[in-house]
Amino acid sequence: MTIGVRDCFVAHPAPRNDGGWGAPRDDRPGRASRDGVSSLVLAAVFLCLLVPTLAMAGEWVESKPVMYRGEIAMTYRARLAGEWLIVEAKHSPAWHSYAMDNVERARKATGKQTPETELPTRIAVTGGLKTVGAWKQTAPKDLSKADIQWYSWGFEGTARFAVKVERVADGGEAVITVNAQSCNASSCSMVRDLKIVLPVTAEPSTEDSTGVEEGLVKVGADAASDGEAFPKQ
Repeated sequence: MTIGVRDCFVAHPAPRNDGGWGAPRDDRPGRASRDGVSSLVLAAVFLCLLVPTLAMAGEWVESKPVMYRGEIAMTYRARLAGEWLIVEAKHSPAWHSYAMDNVERARKATGKQTPETELPTRIAVTGGLKTVGAWKQTAPKDLSKADIQWYSWGFEGTARFAVKVERVADGGEAVITVNAQSCNASSCSMVRDLKIVLPVTAEPSTEDSTGVEEGLVKVGADAASDGEAFPKQ
């Protein structure tokens, strides 16, 4: 839910005395002064803007698109659920992206330290949050082409990434930075330093986090913690 300044004024229209704002001030007993009413209006507008902002800590933030030649290949968004940070990737039809541990999986399949495969999804968290433990991800789909010895794993449709987090700054913002590769049958779009800004409250959101881990698998240890920089092209 997002409420803007205009919405606040629609919800709390400025009151008028009988003669309008241009009329002389009416100080008769039982009638609120223009200045007093104005203060109440400003207070209402302030609360109208403040409450949704605080509530956003447990809600999805606005989706950030990944574009390819003027079309949306996929989108990312994020939210907090209790002690969990959840990042959602939603792919347009025919598009897909790759697992956080795609390189590690390809290493195991080929026996090569540097296998030929697509770039993995990398998610960095800075600012008001820090990650605790390993990431989890939607169980990846095998996208390999064994006939040409090309091995990769990834996601179609909607995929989720989740990790437990701790607050490191009260009432600040966390920045989630995504690097990835999104492809269809003929083309790829590189996701480079896509940033999602997430409001962070002092305490974990009260939203029930039951079911967060449903359908998720633990990311391979190397992909989650080796600190490898995102490969340059």
